[in-house]
Amino acid sequence: MQLELGQRELSLITQLVEARISELGPEIRRSDNRDFHDALKNDREVLVQLVQQLHECAWDPTC
Repeated sequence: MQLELGQRELSLITQLVEARISELGPEIRRSDNRDFHDALKNDREVLVQLVQQLHECAWDPTC
């Protein structure tokens, strides 16, 4: 899937994903349910990969 974004949209999405990543740390630490804990950790890993791709696209217009 491809998605075309302007610089402003790319910047905003990147900020939102980074904010969610930072929110997940405390949620993961507080979670008592092992399945929920693991799901949150998995979500964080996916979001970290996504934000890395977003940063790469910010520098590569052919991304």
